[in-house]
Amino acid sequence: MNVEILPVAAALAFGEARCAAGVAQTEIYFWQADAAAVAVGLAQNAAREVVAENLRADGVRLYRRQSGGGAVLLGAGILCFEILTPVVAGGDAPGIRESFQTLLAPVGAAAAKICGQKVMMSGVSDLTVGDGAGKKFCGTAQLRKRSAILVHGALLAAADLALLSRYLRYPSVAPDYRAGRAHGDFCVALSTVAGRQLTVGEVAAALAAEARQLNWRVAPPMSPVAAEKLRREKYDNEDWNWRRERK
Repeated sequence: MNVEILPVAAALAFGEARCAAGVAQTEIYFWQADAAAVAVGLAQNAAREVVAENLRADGVRLYRRQSGGGAVLLGAGILCFEILTPVVAGGDAPGIRESFQTLLAPVGAAAAKICGQKVMMSGVSDLTVGDGAGKKFCGTAQLRKRSAILVHGALLAAADLALLSRYLRYPSVAPDYRAGRAHGDFCVALSTVAGRQLTVGEVAAALAAEARQLNWRVAPPMSPVAAEKLRREKYDNEDWNWRRERK
């Protein structure tokens, strides 16, 4: 399956705009960052979460999502997925945990089939593999608008995990199951678990197959000009991306 390679700012702007506009049915689409990057959560202090000097030295950009959650690495070998589900006007929207459990179920099912091991949801919304506390291979976050809920994730298909320690500090807020583990001991790429080199396209195809079984729409590649104003004024704006550091 071909996975579109996109500038991070454009992808984040499109996701926010699509969530605000709403969808007719649950849908999923995939993308990969066009270069190594780090995305922090809406409320995070970027300077606390990242190794800023290493980002600058390597020319790696930092972006701030509209959703919550922690800092994640983006780039080669990392599959980004966006799941949008409609909120019925006048109805009760599912809670945050319920939304994660429902919308991430096909992601976990696909990963389990790929690697041949049990996949669990740990913490609030991490996907992990292995016995006991498990190792994290996918971090997710959620954005809730009046018309739709967006759950998006960064899945370590075949990522260079050494970059996690180079660019990300130990998180200021960590789930109990992490138990103080450093990035290299806490995270794992699905390729390592599967014992073979996976491509982001192969993983995306497996996720798409699970989604179709639920009658989800597998969305086509997004338009590169979608949400251009939002991209320019927000996600490509360094004052937005580093704003917690500059206060």
